[in-house]
Amino acid sequence: MSTISGEGQFGQGIIKYLQGDYLDSEKYVQRAIDICEQDGIEIVNQVYYETLGYCLQQQDKNDEAMIYFQKSLEITNLKRNSLNLDSDKRFHDSLNQDYLENIIISYIKSNQPDETFDYIEKSKAHAFLDLVGNIKQ
Repeated sequence: MSTISGEGQFGQGIIKYLQGDYLDSEKYVQRAIDICEQDGIEIVNQVYYETLGYCLQQQDKNDEAMIYFQKSLEITNLKRNSLNLDSDKRFHDSLNQDYLENIIISYIKSNQPDETFDYIEKSKAHAFLDLVGNIKQ
């Protein structure tokens, strides 16, 4: 019996997501993450976590979705710190903005106004620091 690789599981998850089958998509993407972790991959691709967040968000599991969007944000920040090219850093900054927006949306859907406000402020501060950093260059 053959097993499907992490990438294969993720691909199946994407197909299920596009078909609107968010529960099966969640299962496939979670398996992909589990396989990566079992294989000793230290930093799982942040897109896996992001996609799992979207699956959960579509099922109104917003508290869980926030966890995975936060993991995506953390991984992107780790990767950004090791980059030398400004264009690569700007790309990762745009990913961070996307993850922050998804966290904010999840907080709004979870009816958590204080946390929503905190993340909005965090997002604005992040955007401001990016702007200042780009001006200095």
